[in-house]
Amino acid sequence: MNLIGEFVALSSHSRQQLTVQSSPPFLLGIGLLVLGIVLLVLAFVLARRSAE
Repeated sequence: MNLIGEFVALSSHSRQQLTVQSSPPFLLGIGLLVLGIVLLVLAFVLARRSAE
């Protein structure tokens, strides 16, 4: 769980940096992409845990 917390902190920090450099529509696309990847990883981890 600590790793997830660190990842969230890192992603929010990088999102703040992106906000300075990019336009909102581009940022929204990046956010949706990151969200999709995170959901895929979470689903994969949960599936492996339940399979064990």
